[in-house]
Amino acid sequence: MIRSKVAGATLTLVREQPGHGMDVYRRFQARYGSVLRSQPSHIYAALRSLEGAGYVERIDRGDNTEPEKSVYRLTAQGAPAWREWVGAPFLGELTEVLVRVASTDDPEQIRCLLNDYEALVLRDVRRLPMRSRHLGEQLAIHQASVLADAHLEFLRVARRELLDRCDSASG
Repeated sequence: MIRSKVAGATLTLVREQPGHGMDVYRRFQARYGSVLRSQPSHIYAALRSLEGAGYVERIDRGDNTEPEKSVYRLTAQGAPAWREWVGAPFLGELTEVLVRVASTDDPEQIRCLLNDYEALVLRDVRRLPMRSRHLGEQLAIHQASVLADAHLEFLRVARRELLDRCDSASG
Protein backbone atom coordinates (compact mmCIF):
# COMPACT_ATOMS: atom_id res chain seq x y z
CA MET A 1 0.00 0.00 0.00
CA ILE A 2 1.21 3.51 -0.83
CA ARG A 3 1.48 5.58 2.34
CA SER A 4 2.92 8.92 1.29
CA LYS A 5 1.83 11.71 -1.04
CA VAL A 6 5.29 11.80 -2.63
CA ALA A 7 5.21 8.06 -3.35
CA GLY A 8 1.68 8.25 -4.79
CA ALA A 9 2.56 11.23 -6.96
CA THR A 10 5.79 9.53 -8.08
CA LEU A 11 3.89 6.36 -9.00
CA THR A 12 1.43 8.48 -10.99
CA LEU A 13 4.25 9.95 -13.05
CA VAL A 14 5.92 6.59 -13.71
CA ARG A 15 2.50 5.16 -14.61
CA GLU A 16 2.01 7.90 -17.19
CA GLN A 17 5.51 7.71 -18.64
CA PRO A 18 8.57 5.66 -17.64
CA GLY A 19 11.67 7.70 -16.99
CA HIS A 20 14.91 8.05 -15.09
CA GLY A 21 14.94 9.55 -11.60
CA MET A 22 15.74 13.15 -12.56
CA ASP A 23 13.12 13.06 -15.30
CA VAL A 24 10.54 11.91 -12.74
CA TYR A 25 11.72 14.66 -10.37
CA ARG A 26 11.35 17.37 -13.06
CA ARG A 27 7.84 16.18 -13.91
CA PHE A 28 7.03 16.01 -10.19
CA GLN A 29 8.09 19.64 -9.75
CA ALA A 30 6.07 20.72 -12.79
CA ARG A 31 2.86 19.05 -11.62
CA TYR A 32 3.03 18.96 -7.84
CA GLY A 33 5.63 21.60 -6.94
CA SER A 34 3.05 24.20 -5.95
CA VAL A 35 1.45 21.74 -3.49
CA LEU A 36 4.34 19.54 -2.32
CA ARG A 37 7.90 20.60 -1.61
CA SER A 38 10.37 17.94 -2.63
CA GLN A 39 14.02 17.31 -3.40
CA PRO A 40 15.52 14.77 -5.82
CA SER A 41 16.47 12.62 -2.82
CA HIS A 42 12.77 12.36 -1.87
CA ILE A 43 11.87 11.15 -5.36
CA TYR A 44 14.71 8.61 -5.39
CA ALA A 45 13.61 7.37 -1.95
CA ALA A 46 10.02 7.05 -3.23
CA LEU A 47 11.24 5.18 -6.32
CA ARG A 48 13.25 2.76 -4.13
CA SER A 49 10.20 2.25 -1.89
CA LEU A 50 7.91 1.67 -4.87
CA GLU A 51 10.46 -0.71 -6.36
CA GLY A 52 10.70 -2.60 -3.06
CA ALA A 53 6.91 -2.93 -2.98
CA GLY A 54 6.94 -4.29 -6.53
CA TYR A 55 5.02 -1.34 -8.02
CA VAL A 56 7.81 -0.11 -10.30
CA GLU A 57 10.85 -1.78 -11.76
CA ARG A 58 14.21 -0.27 -12.49
CA ILE A 59 15.72 -1.04 -15.86
CA ASP A 60 19.45 -0.41 -15.93
CA ARG A 61 20.79 0.99 -19.17
CA GLY A 62 23.89 -0.93 -20.25
CA ASP A 63 26.48 -1.80 -17.63
CA ASN A 64 25.71 1.25 -15.53
CA THR A 65 23.70 0.48 -12.39
CA GLU A 66 23.60 4.04 -11.01
CA PRO A 67 20.00 4.98 -10.11
CA GLU A 68 20.16 8.25 -12.04
CA LYS A 69 20.96 6.30 -15.22
CA SER A 70 18.18 3.76 -14.72
CA VAL A 71 14.69 3.97 -16.18
CA TYR A 72 11.72 3.25 -13.92
CA ARG A 73 8.52 1.77 -15.27
CA LEU A 74 5.23 0.53 -13.84
CA THR A 75 4.80 -3.17 -13.05
CA ALA A 76 1.61 -5.23 -13.24
CA GLN A 77 1.21 -4.74 -9.45
CA GLY A 78 1.73 -0.98 -9.77
CA ALA A 79 -1.49 -0.23 -11.68
CA PRO A 80 -3.92 -1.60 -9.05
CA ALA A 81 -1.79 -0.06 -6.27
CA TRP A 82 -2.15 3.34 -7.96
CA ARG A 83 -5.94 2.93 -8.31
CA GLU A 84 -6.19 1.94 -4.65
CA TRP A 85 -4.11 4.97 -3.58
CA VAL A 86 -6.14 7.48 -5.60
CA GLY A 87 -9.42 6.10 -4.24
CA ALA A 88 -8.34 5.48 -0.63
CA PRO A 89 -9.99 7.36 2.26
CA PHE A 90 -8.29 10.56 3.34
CA LEU A 91 -6.53 11.16 6.59
CA GLY A 92 -8.00 14.65 6.77
CA GLU A 93 -5.26 16.57 5.00
CA LEU A 94 -6.20 19.01 2.21
CA THR A 95 -2.83 18.58 0.49
CA GLU A 96 -3.57 14.88 0.08
CA VAL A 97 -6.76 15.67 -1.81
CA LEU A 98 -4.99 18.13 -4.12
CA VAL A 99 -2.23 15.64 -4.90
CA ARG A 100 -4.79 12.98 -5.77
CA VAL A 101 -6.82 15.39 -7.92
CA ALA A 102 -3.64 16.24 -9.83
CA SER A 103 -2.97 12.51 -10.27
CA THR A 104 -6.06 11.54 -12.26
CA ASP A 105 -7.98 12.57 -15.37
CA ASP A 106 -11.10 10.54 -14.56
CA PRO A 107 -13.95 13.08 -14.17
CA GLU A 108 -15.95 10.89 -11.78
CA GLN A 109 -12.92 10.31 -9.60
CA ILE A 110 -12.14 14.03 -9.60
CA ARG A 111 -15.76 14.80 -8.63
CA CYS A 112 -15.51 12.40 -5.68
CA LEU A 113 -12.16 13.88 -4.65
CA LEU A 114 -13.59 17.42 -4.79
CA ASN A 115 -16.51 16.30 -2.61
CA ASP A 116 -14.03 14.89 -0.07
CA TYR A 117 -12.05 18.14 -0.27
CA GLU A 118 -15.19 20.17 0.44
CA ALA A 119 -16.07 17.95 3.40
CA LEU A 120 -12.60 18.55 4.88
CA VAL A 121 -12.84 22.33 4.40
CA LEU A 122 -16.29 22.48 5.98
CA ARG A 123 -15.14 20.27 8.86
CA ASP A 124 -12.27 22.67 9.52
CA VAL A 125 -14.61 25.69 9.35
CA ARG A 126 -16.97 24.11 11.89
CA ARG A 127 -14.04 23.65 14.27
CA LEU A 128 -13.13 27.35 14.22
CA PRO A 129 -14.14 29.34 17.28
CA MET A 130 -16.29 32.32 16.42
CA ARG A 131 -14.40 34.91 18.43
CA SER A 132 -11.59 35.33 20.87
CA ARG A 133 -10.65 38.13 23.21
CA HIS A 134 -7.00 37.39 22.50
CA LEU A 135 -5.84 39.48 19.52
CA GLY A 136 -3.40 36.90 18.15
CA GLU A 137 -5.96 34.12 18.32
CA GLN A 138 -8.60 36.33 16.67
CA LEU A 139 -6.17 37.05 13.81
CA ALA A 140 -5.49 33.32 13.43
CA ILE A 141 -9.24 32.64 13.30
CA HIS A 142 -9.65 35.32 10.65
CA GLN A 143 -6.77 33.91 8.60
CA ALA A 144 -8.27 30.38 8.76
CA SER A 145 -11.64 31.78 7.70
CA VAL A 146 -10.12 33.60 4.71
CA LEU A 147 -8.29 30.42 3.67
CA ALA A 148 -11.50 28.40 3.94
CA ASP A 149 -13.24 30.94 1.69
CA ALA A 150 -10.40 30.57 -0.83
CA HIS A 151 -10.71 26.76 -0.70
CA LEU A 152 -14.45 26.98 -1.31
CA GLU A 153 -13.88 29.35 -4.23
CA PHE A 154 -11.35 26.88 -5.65
CA LEU A 155 -13.98 24.14 -5.39
CA ARG A 156 -16.53 26.29 -7.21
CA VAL A 157 -14.06 26.98 -10.05
CA ALA A 158 -12.85 23.37 -10.18
CA ARG A 159 -16.40 22.04 -10.42
CA ARG A 160 -17.25 24.52 -13.17
CA GLU A 161 -14.10 23.51 -15.09
CA LEU A 162 -14.96 19.83 -14.63
CA LEU A 163 -18.49 20.42 -15.89
CA ASP A 164 -17.22 22.40 -18.89
CA ARG A 165 -14.75 19.62 -19.78
CA CYS A 166 -17.41 16.93 -19.47
CA ASP A 167 -19.86 18.98 -21.57
CA SER A 168 -17.28 19.59 -24.32
CA ALA A 169 -16.27 15.91 -24.35
CA SER A 170 -19.87 14.75 -24.73
CA GLY A 171 -20.91 17.44 -27.21
